Amino acid sequence: MTAEVQQILNPLAAPLHSVNPNHSLEDEEARLQELLISQLNRLGFVPERRIAHFQWIIKEYGASITSWQVEATDVEATQDGVVITLMVNPRHTAGVTRVNDLVYETYLLTDEGPRLLSFEEDPNPKITVF
Repeated sequence: MTAEVQQILNPLAAPLHSVNPNHSLEDEEARLQELLISQLNRLGFVPERRIAHFQWIIKEYGASITSWQVEATDVEATQDGVVITLMVNPRHTAGVTRVNDLVYETYLLTDEGPRLLSFEEDPNPKITVF
């Protein structure tokens, strides 16, 4: 984990990534999602583009990001490994209840571990205060 990521993330956060409890995959897809998340947590991997994308929460609200909630939106077996797309939302310390912002990250999961293939940002992020 880079120094920039450590500075942005709340040091008490563990694990870095967790599955959205309202999201359910079945059988093999659920197992592969958990495998990818466990490897990302073990590596402490957070893409720099994700950190850059969510800087606005930190700058505008003085919050820190405590962890990331993820859910697989696509799981596909290929000849190179398993391609998994994750929808990622931040968990934060801001005094607001909902961040309407997310990123999509696509990983190739192989015996050597995960590799980030692509990254898509939400073009219109915002926070909803209740």
